[in-house]
Amino acid sequence: MWDWRLQAAVWAFGLAFGASSLHAFPEIYACNPGQPDAFDILLFSGGKAVTTRSTGNEPARGGRAFWNRSGNRTMVFSANGPTDVLDFNRDGDPIRYRGFVSGQLIDEQIIRPTDPKQINGRLALFTGIWIFPKAGVPGGVYALLRSNGEALMAPGLAGRWTLVADGARCEWRDGSVDLLVRTRSGVERRTWTSAASAGRDPDQRSPIRRVGEDGLRVLP
Repeated sequence: MWDWRLQAAVWAFGLAFGASSLHAFPEIYACNPGQPDAFDILLFSGGKAVTTRSTGNEPARGGRAFWNRSGNRTMVFSANGPTDVLDFNRDGDPIRYRGFVSGQLIDEQIIRPTDPKQINGRLALFTGIWIFPKAGVPGGVYALLRSNGEALMAPGLAGRWTLVADGARCEWRDGSVDLLVRTRSGVERRTWTSAASAGRDPDQRSPIRRVGEDGLRVLP
């Protein structure tokens, strides 16, 4: 039997040397697709990872983690959630996802195995955790966009998002609409206070960033 805590400590030491990958970063995997607890794992260079799993008092914040790949297995270690394990075939395609509670042994699996799905193309450009500027809130607020179309903005505003010709359209339960557009300089958020006004010039424009794409520091 092998304790995940020991394995995490060993691999965390190796993060200083970087983590190898078969895919371009970020790699994004949808876990538990079609289930109520569906979420995404985003793997960034240098061993950084972000998940769209909602936990704790800030569900839109998602999770922060570090990852390492050994052979055909990738392990994602989180401080506030399960240890996520992705298995791949020889071609680098994901074939199995498993989750383990922190500190559990490998033969004490409690989260069912499922078939993960790699997210590519335009969908991968917007899936993840975003930071939206907000007046009176230093640093802005988190907005979580899952690959299955679920959306959540802090402190608890739910919505749905979908790909459109210009980018990603988010419709929130308070009636407001956001359009996320990738430009040469980054990603811009265009906001309308109501769906009825979405055909006119936006009420607000602001640059936004996806968590993990710049300077995320993850410590074991």
